[in-house]
Amino acid sequence: MIDKIVGSYLYNGGSPVKNRKKIDSNVGTDKKIDGVEVSDFAQTLGKAMMESRKVSDVRQDKVQAMSDSIDSGSYDPDMGILAAKLIAAGLTRSSD
Repeated sequence: MIDKIVGSYLYNGGSPVKNRKKIDSNVGTDKKIDGVEVSDFAQTLGKAMMESRKVSDVRQDKVQAMSDSIDSGSYDPDMGILAAKLIAAGLTRSSD
C-alpha cells in the first residue's frame, strides 16, 4: 500500500500514466491554460483521508477511565498479555 502511495507522488519523467482523469480548468473560456490530472488511486486516497478525519482517534471515555484508575492506584494491567503483545510487536528483540 505504501508503495502505491509513494509511487503516486513521484515524478515519472513525463511518461504516460494509466487511469488519470483530466480536470479541465478552462471550461467555457477560449483561453488555453494548464489543467490538473488526478489518478483514480489519488481520488480514492483523498476520499479515505476525508472519511478518516471524521472519526476520532481517541476514545475519550476509555482514556478518562484509565487515567482515573491510574490516579486512584487501582490500575492493574495483566503482565502476561502485555508481554505477549510486546513479543508479537517485535519490541523484545535485541539490537545486535
